[in-house]
Amino acid sequence: MKTPKTLLKILNLLYLAVLLLVLLEALTDFEIKSYSIRLFVNYWLVTNTPIVLLCNIFYPVFKSKRRNDLTIPAMLLVLILIIGPSKILSAKDTWETQAVLYQNKHLVFRKIEFQIQDAGTHGYYKRTVEVVYLTPLFVIVRPVPTDIHQNADWVKVSGAVNGTHLSPLQSIPQKRFFH
Repeated sequence: MKTPKTLLKILNLLYLAVLLLVLLEALTDFEIKSYSIRLFVNYWLVTNTPIVLLCNIFYPVFKSKRRNDLTIPAMLLVLILIIGPSKILSAKDTWETQAVLYQNKHLVFRKIEFQIQDAGTHGYYKRTVEVVYLTPLFVIVRPVPTDIHQNADWVKVSGAVNGTHLSPLQSIPQKRFFH
C-alpha cells in the first residue's frame, strides 16, 4: 500500500522541479542551453499537469494537504489552456552561439557572445549578450555592458563557433511564451 503514496510523492516532486526550472527561466536571467532538456521540460509540463492534477484529486497523499496539492497544478492547467499548449511546445528552440566576441580575463566561464535562434518562417532572432556558464547545460544571460571596449577585464576574441553568414547586429528582443 505504500507504493502508490511513494510514486505520487515522487511525481509531485519531479513536477515541482520541472516547474521551478520553467519559472527560473521565465522570471530570471537563467536559461536552459540544452535543446533536449528544454524539450523535456516543455513536454513534461504540458502533458503531466493534467496527470498530476488527476492523481492528486483521486489519491491524496495527505488528507490535510489535499488543497495545497491541487492548487499549483490547477492554476498551471488554466495558464496552459490560456497560453495554448502548442505555443508552449513550440518554445523549445535554444539560443545557439555563433561567435565568442569577448572573454573575461579572470573568469573563463564569462563570455560575450553573438547568438541566434531559429524563428521558423520568420528567419532568425539575433542577440549579443554576456553569458555566464553555470554548466554546459545551464547559463545566465545578461545584457552586454556598455563599457566593454574600455574595460581591461575583457579580451577581444575572434572565435567563430558555428560558421554563419549573420553579422552581430543590434540584438532583437527574445520572444517568450509568458509575455
